[in-house]
Parts: sequence; C-alpha cells; structure tokens
Amino acid sequence: ISGKQWLCINEGLVASGLAHAYSPSKSKKVHNYDKMLALQKTARSHKKGQWKSYKDFSVLITPNGSAFHKCKRKGKAESDCKHLSRSKYLNVIQASEAYDRGCHPCRNCFG
Repeated sequence: ISGKQWLCINEGLVASGLAHAYSPSKSKKVHNYDKMLALQKTARSHKKGQWKSYKDFSVLITPNGSAFHKCKRKGKAESDCKHLSRSKYLNVIQASEAYDRGCHPCRNCFG
C-alpha cells in the first residue's frame, strides 16, 4: 500500500458480500459506516456473496430501533418477537430497505 491509502478489511468483506455492515447502536457508528452501507447495497444489487440468492421480504421496524423483526403474517404489522411486546408503532418495510437504513436482523427473530 502506497502513500496515504489504507486497506480496510471490513470494507472489502462487505463489498464482496461476505459480511453485513453492522453497528451495535445508532450512537456508536464507525467513521466509514455510510460507505459500508453503500458497499452493502452495491453487493446486494450485484448479487455478490451472501446476496447471491437473496429474496426480499417484509419486516417490522420501530421508529427508533436498530434491528428489524420478522412479520407474523406477510405485510402485516404483527410479530411474536419478545422485543416488540411493548412497541406501539411498528412499520412494515422490505428487508433491503432496513439494511439500507443500517438496521440489522433481530437476534431473537432471525437467531
């Protein structure tokens, strides 16, 4: 590597479709998080790595949450997830949009 360029392994993994862009919370993002989301979107659109057989599906999100959850029934704002038991405002969106917003799959719903 010459000059001021640095190799970022995480960016390479996300760009190759071998990893998701992930941040444990919305307040603790890495400096290149927006770039990682863009690389993830490109990898998905070019069907690289884990995105090769990806089929979009409906998920639930809360207005301020960082995770997305399984819908109980397709396109309905209902879920069996214990993390949503007290949530009143659920929105149904496509998983691809949730990934693009920087959300990650709920560990309870998607294990």
